[in-house]
Formats: sequence, structure tokens, C-alpha cells
Amino acid sequence: MKVKGLMMKSEPQTAGKKLNRATAGFSLIEMMVVVAMALVIAATAAPTMMNVVSSARMRGTMSNMSTYTQRARGDAIRSNVTKSVWNVLSSGEYFIYSADGADTAPALTASDGMMPAGKQVVYVGTPTGSNVPSVLDPATAFGSSTITVNTGTAISFNSRGVPCLWSSGSCATTGQAFVWYFIFQPPFGSNRWACLSVSPAGRIKNWYWDGGAWRN
Repeated sequence: MKVKGLMMKSEPQTAGKKLNRATAGFSLIEMMVVVAMALVIAATAAPTMMNVVSSARMRGTMSNMSTYTQRARGDAIRSNVTKSVWNVLSSGEYFIYSADGADTAPALTASDGMMPAGKQVVYVGTPTGSNVPSVLDPATAFGSSTITVNTGTAISFNSRGVPCLWSSGSCATTGQAFVWYFIFQPPFGSNRWACLSVSPAGRIKNWYWDGGAWRN
């Protein structure tokens, strides 16, 4: 380059020098080792992450369901009518919805605020067959083993918010206990079980099967 009329030759700073390890970067073998380690870690962590996501979705759905049921109970008290909560399969998906007391499930179009349970949720009246959890013990859920538990029926609340069985145009049988069982079928991993319980006093709780017992 020219500096005040003089010609100077500039050489690259690295000319004649061998690059050290700090500036040479990674070799192909080192990059392949890093990628292989990342793949192994991802493959190991993927099942755990899927189980975490599946558990979170299950608990979120059950929380929404119990909130919806509690809202229906509140609506019965505020409106001074009997409200029933139904779950109905429609187009391959279960819907939870409430309506005024009825002997049979009303059409979805006549429901109050439908709540989709999700494509992975399957309602089960009572767990039966092999590899299924035991039924929820009334003594554990409601404090007494002599309480009759209704499964596979609508959950109804009279105008005072007391759980009852709606039949023949009335809700005369009060102080009833209800349990709804559900299977959660994730795209990957094993199925999970959960249930919703309503005590004779109207207390609503969610339960989850841990492989040996129901927990909440």
C-alpha cells in the first residue's frame, strides 16, 4: 500500500504461521461426536417429555371438567332449577355439557356451554376387564363404604345444589354420590386413568390412578 509516496508490502498476519487449535475450529469427527451425543440425549429425554405433557393435559382436562360441574351446581342454585351434567360422544369426541333436568340426554344444540373433552379422552362407565384400575373406594372418596355410587349416569343437582338422581320428571332421590371414569390415550406412551367424583354433599374432586391406588 502507499504511504506518503512510499510503497510498502503488507503480508497477512497468518502468513507462514500454522493456525492453532483456538482458531482452527472443530474437525468433522468432533462434530459427528457432538451430534451423536445430542441425538442420544434427545432419544432418552423424549419419552419422559411425552409423559410430562400427557400428564399435564390429563390434569388440565380434569380441572376444566370439575370447574364445569361446579358451575352447573352454582347455576342450579342461582336459577332455582335442577341442572344435570352430561357427557356424550359426538363425531369421535366426548362433550361435557349441562342442561335442565331430563331423563335422557338432550341434543347438543340444546346444551349450556359445551366443553369438548378432547380426542384423547374416552369416558368409561365402570372400569372392567384386565389391566384396569380398581373402582374408587367409597370410604376413600366419601368417608363411608356404605354409600351407593352412581356411575354411567348424568350428574344432577337440585335447586339447593344437592346431588340427586333425576327420574320421571323429578329429582326426589337426593344425597347421591357420582363417579365418572376416563381413559386418556396419548399418541405415545401408556394410557392413563382419571375420575371425577361428586360426594352426597356436593363436593367435587378429581382422582388419578398411579398404578396401585387412586390419588388426588
